[in-house]
Amino acid sequence: MLWKTGLARTESKIDKLEIRMENEVIEKIRALFDDRDVQNAMLNSLKEKQDSILADINYLVNRVVRLEKLAK
Repeated sequence: MLWKTGLARTESKIDKLEIRMENEVIEKIRALFDDRDVQNAMLNSLKEKQDSILADINYLVNRVVRLEKLAK
């Protein structure tokens, strides 16, 4: 009988440990996905800034070409 009580206690502890580990893993996975979302947002922002800079460069190149034609 004593060994049954010990076994039941051990099983209970194992169940609690499993639940705790599952919760910790789920939290860590959520944190990874949140971090990924932040990184994606930053990359999108950088891409938008890059596109804006490229548009400005194209405008300036065209303006220089026009001014060079006028100067001739």
